[in-house]
Amino acid sequence: MHQLHLYLQFKSSMKKNSFFIILIAICISFQIQAQTKQVFKPIQLKVSNQSNLSIEQKEVFVTLSKASMHPNKQFIYPIVKNQFNQVIDAQLIQLSSNKREKQLFFQTSLSGNETATYTLSWTNVKPVIANKVNIRFRKRSSKSAELVKLSSDTFYPNMLLKLTGFQPYQTDGPTWENNKVGFRHYFDGRNAKDVFGKRIEAISPDSVGISSKGEVEDNYHVLKDWGRDILPVGTASGLSVGLGGIGLLQKNQLYRIGVTANDSVHTVEATKFKIINNGPIYASFTIDYQNWKPNATSTYQVQEQPTIWPDMYAYQNTVNIQSLKVNDTLVIGLPKAATNKPLQTFETENWVVLYTHDYQTYNKEYVLGMAIIIPKTTYEGWGKSPDAGAFASSYFAKLKPVSAKPITYYSVACWELSDAGFKNENYFVEHLKNLVKKIETIVTVKFFNQ
Repeated sequence: MHQLHLYLQFKSSMKKNSFFIILIAICISFQIQAQTKQVFKPIQLKVSNQSNLSIEQKEVFVTLSKASMHPNKQFIYPIVKNQFNQVIDAQLIQLSSNKREKQLFFQTSLSGNETATYTLSWTNVKPVIANKVNIRFRKRSSKSAELVKLSSDTFYPNMLLKLTGFQPYQTDGPTWENNKVGFRHYFDGRNAKDVFGKRIEAISPDSVGISSKGEVEDNYHVLKDWGRDILPVGTASGLSVGLGGIGLLQKNQLYRIGVTANDSVHTVEATKFKIINNGPIYASFTIDYQNWKPNATSTYQVQEQPTIWPDMYAYQNTVNIQSLKVNDTLVIGLPKAATNKPLQTFETENWVVLYTHDYQTYNKEYVLGMAIIIPKTTYEGWGKSPDAGAFASSYFAKLKPVSAKPITYYSVACWELSDAGFKNENYFVEHLKNLVKKIETIVTVKFFNQ
């Protein structure tokens, strides 16, 4: 009888526990459904062109916190549909390494003063989107080691080419590209910026800069189906900072952030690289120059963030320099190693454009138009560097930034094999004017719950 009594007590307890378990499960289910309805309810985005100019593939940034549209940890992929219910390419991005807040990025084409309606929802299934941008970065730890794909790295003074005798990086450092053009940064201490001309819209092969044996190899100065490296940035005895490369003008002396291949003493204590976003339609990375000492009396902290998105023959760069002195001037380079033509400029309401157009590829084989687009608020004219030295063979824009306040500018490269029209200077200049108009055009976004 005692055993029967215990059994009946256990059975009764199980019934009660089962009831509570079912009740808890129902509550959790309702809570999940409530959260799902709250978080994943479709949002209407009203995107408006505030100018009377038509724009093609204009970038749109949507701050999710302002729209109360934070995805949860599982449903993190945005689905954006246009007014015809067609899914368009969209990406969740992080604007900088310091700010964790996410933004939605996509592109729109609008007539003057037009407003278009888009619908935003979220999914836990990663959409299949063709890569239109990419950052490539690989490194080997020794001359005999294999290349390893990395998303971050630090370069120290003891890693200079003059000291190690080998190149650790594929393409000398990171490359970044979109469907129109590519660029690379010499992360080996030289810190110049080079140009890859593209003949196709597809992303260039991963084998660029790698031999058939998997070793670092300069195989990108030969014309291939995808394109090639087209810009001579100078030589070891007279190296430019490249297209959009940065430096400092202090007491009429030009300083590059870094050294040349012939140098064995670095001016930067540590240079840190980190990928922030990498496609499919928006890519960005940071380079932090820690304790840059261009001379015995000055020390600076510098960060730049190159960014690229589809359908422009350019990249955007944002530079932040701390500890600037009153007489310091930030300079942005425009290489002239392969041209003797004078620099040309024009201005718009908010921007100053400095450009060259000439047979300024290797061996003067092809026409290349290059430009830097500088904010007018900080522009203080331009200069010309010597033909030799650590900061050579360049025109440069002079900017007067406020210490620790970022400056954003654009670097443009238009090769005749990418678009035959770029062989004509008027066509190139018209392209620059249209690009600046698109940069200046303001697009606003309003949100409506469906």
